[in-house]
Amino acid sequence: MNKVLKSGQKRGWEPNENEWERLEEDTGELPIPASAKKKSFKVQVVSNAHDCIGAIHIIQFLEKQGAAVKWIHNTKFQSEDMAPHDILLTILIGGPKAPGISHVAYKFYEADKERFLELYSAKEMVASTLKIKEGNTLCCMVGGPSKVNTLMAAYKLTHDQEVIDWIKHHHNS
Repeated sequence: MNKVLKSGQKRGWEPNENEWERLEEDTGELPIPASAKKKSFKVQVVSNAHDCIGAIHIIQFLEKQGAAVKWIHNTKFQSEDMAPHDILLTILIGGPKAPGISHVAYKFYEADKERFLELYSAKEMVASTLKIKEGNTLCCMVGGPSKVNTLMAAYKLTHDQEVIDWIKHHHNS
């Protein structure tokens, strides 16, 4: 049975217009606990609007590790943005077909052509992460040939021992 609302009354789950605008426009650093700020390291996660669930999963994982996360979404992402000097990890979600990420795909292609082509082959349904190092930054491209594979790859990244070891090594040094 539907409950009748009085004039001007909003349902509890409906964000007001200002909240929607803030959510759509906010690409700044996500809030992190004060205790984590003391020993925090900087990470950026790049995704488009279609891969936000994978991005949120990775962001939550990174924040638990003590990261200050900058989330860039639905923007053009240039190759020079991949490894700013103070960023420990850059994680690109969605691969070369994703708007905003296609500009940097060639770096991953050059680093490992065979895995790159396998990752985006229509014949192989894979969820994987390609990694390259740019200076002091580890850059990971997380994806697969579908949104489901991309989400699976995001989940796999949070259990990737090489990535976890990289975080621990650089976070503790």
